Amino acid sequence: MGRFSDGYPDITLPDSKKDEQWHKDFIKGIINDAVDGRYEFSYRTMQESYDFYDGTQTTEETNFLQESDNGDTLPAIWINYNKIRVKVDTLIGELSAKGFQVQAKAINKDAIAEKLKVRNEKLGKMNIKSDLEELEFASGLPTAPVENLPETEEELDDFMSMVYKGKSELVMESALRYLIRKYKWEMVRIDVYKDLIITGRCFVKTEILNGLPSYRRIDPRNMVFDENSKDDFLSDGTRFGEIQYLPLADARHIYNLTKKEVEEIKTTGSSEVNSFLNNSSETTLEYVTGSGSDMKVLVFHAEWLDNKRLKRKKSVDKFGNEHYKKVKDNYKGKDCVQKDIKAWRKGSLIGGCVVRNFGFRENMPRSVDDIYDTKPSYSSLCHSFSNGKTISKVDLMKGLQKFKNIALYNMQLAMNRAGSKGFMYDISMIPEGWNMEEVLYYLKTSGIGVYNSKKDGIQSPGQAFNEFDMTLSQSIGQYITFSRMIDEEMNAVSGINAERMGNTPASQAVGVTQSAITSSQTSTEPMFAAFNAFSEDVMNNLAGLVKITYGHDKEIFAPLIGDAGFDFIKNDVDLHLQDYGVFIEVIPPMLSETKQFQDMLSAAIQSKQIEISDALDFIRDSKDVDFAIRKLKRIISKRERERQDAETQAMQQQEQSRMQSQQMAMQQQQQMKMSEEQMKAQRLTQSSEQGHQNRMKETVLKERLKG
Repeated sequence: MGRFSDGYPDITLPDSKKDEQWHKDFIKGIINDAVDGRYEFSYRTMQESYDFYDGTQTTEETNFLQESDNGDTLPAIWINYNKIRVKVDTLIGELSAKGFQVQAKAINKDAIAEKLKVRNEKLGKMNIKSDLEELEFASGLPTAPVENLPETEEELDDFMSMVYKGKSELVMESALRYLIRKYKWEMVRIDVYKDLIITGRCFVKTEILNGLPSYRRIDPRNMVFDENSKDDFLSDGTRFGEIQYLPLADARHIYNLTKKEVEEIKTTGSSEVNSFLNNSSETTLEYVTGSGSDMKVLVFHAEWLDNKRLKRKKSVDKFGNEHYKKVKDNYKGKDCVQKDIKAWRKGSLIGGCVVRNFGFRENMPRSVDDIYDTKPSYSSLCHSFSNGKTISKVDLMKGLQKFKNIALYNMQLAMNRAGSKGFMYDISMIPEGWNMEEVLYYLKTSGIGVYNSKKDGIQSPGQAFNEFDMTLSQSIGQYITFSRMIDEEMNAVSGINAERMGNTPASQAVGVTQSAITSSQTSTEPMFAAFNAFSEDVMNNLAGLVKITYGHDKEIFAPLIGDAGFDFIKNDVDLHLQDYGVFIEVIPPMLSETKQFQDMLSAAIQSKQIEISDALDFIRDSKDVDFAIRKLKRIISKRERERQDAETQAMQQQEQSRMQSQQMAMQQQQQMKMSEEQMKAQRLTQSSEQGHQNRMKETVLKERLKG
């Protein structure tokens, strides 16, 4: 709090003594610190930059070029050849073409622990998946997991970081997407980015209006802030102020001013104090401007950092866990725990004499893991902020734009002064009987001039007329050369070249053009990266307000986030008990990265490492190039494993076929051998039977012979 000088009231007073007068004095202290010659200079500079973008800048400093010594207007028209607007619109068009996507991730300790639990559950299912599938095949019972599980632990990590969403994260993203559409962030984003290019500064305020979180652009010309801040985002800033002029009738209605307060404001407007702020002649601002029905009053909205003492009643449950319960400020029990936390105060000073809406700011988002810190309602970006100054893209080009207009004005003047070829005719040589009109007639109609070389008997010493030239001279070409040189210099200082704006020579090779575009994008990428971080800060502030409004009345979000979100609300999703990090994904990424990835895909398809269907999935789903490259590597490894498995399986099938052939041959040999043995046995049996029959016949014959 040491930044507040002696011009401020005592910051160490207890909260009970920080009354209306204290807030009024503090706001005036901010005004005295911020609204001075520095503010006036910054305001004029930013206003001039907007005028150059619109092409409405004044020409007072070049009026001397447009008048002759006697005050006559020279024969030329002053034209603004506005190159600045084209370059600014090019950057704005690129921002709009890139697009964005909002992602919310729970980042507090409990949420991280819950994600680790889910990861371990999925990892366990992955490890026993094959066993459960075998059991299901053997038993016929549905024991295998029905969900699609990652195949490797690396894929599981990517799934948890890039795909998996908890219920509260889905609800938060749905709420943010609704608010983005409701308050037209796409258009606000473009306007704020335009502020950044033109002035080097941009501001957005997030607040709760009519029960819903909202955001609005703040004109950088009307913002004042702590110039002792150390970074471009004013993250350690301790005070902010917003200047606004309102008709007195509107201010009376908005702030419910009494008749006495209105008279006091009017008195300020007619007094000596009104002509400057705090007796400073370094600013043209006035508390009250105009008169009668046109009277307007200055409303200064201030916000500054303070400390607030927080009291909690400490208790310990039977398990040894500590719990803290909110108590009143006058609580003095032995179990009372006190802690000073950051808090932002606010107030609106109307007409320099009436203060409204003062006190601690409502709805200050805090972390559930650490309630000490909180952020201002203003998101800020002062690109390349140093010594309290910012130099914008337009600031770099304003002098060159003036030079270009002067050069082309002088070229126009030279063109208008130029005439045609003429003759200097000696009138003493006019033929006898002719007058000047006849001589000019023949010169104009036939281009022939005549004269009498022996007029009055005197021989003429030479030709009676000489040719002279008043047509365009080399100065025109020089002015055109100057103009081209200025254009090249504007390209250099702005980082936006002709190729980037679509002005490519027909003879220039495609590779040269692409290289020039890539180089130009590289020069402006730091500013775009800073703006993307600024946009994330806005969305994080908005998410903090969503938490607060959800905690107060969750039903307000039911129609905003759809049927799925309403189911989550019914299931008591603790949205307000989580912390969220909101990240903005740029779509698409830089052209060079996309081209490199496309080259990788083409090479992978040609080498048959992936299929065309895989490439189509990448083009459709992979917005993040780094994630897509990791996924591509896994797909190639997977396809390689599949090919190796297929080759191994083919070799196994061949071996099985060979073994089956051998087995069939052996079986055939065995069958033939068995057949031969059977035939041999049959022949022996037949032979034995035949011998037995023969012996029987011999026996019968012998018995008959004996008888």
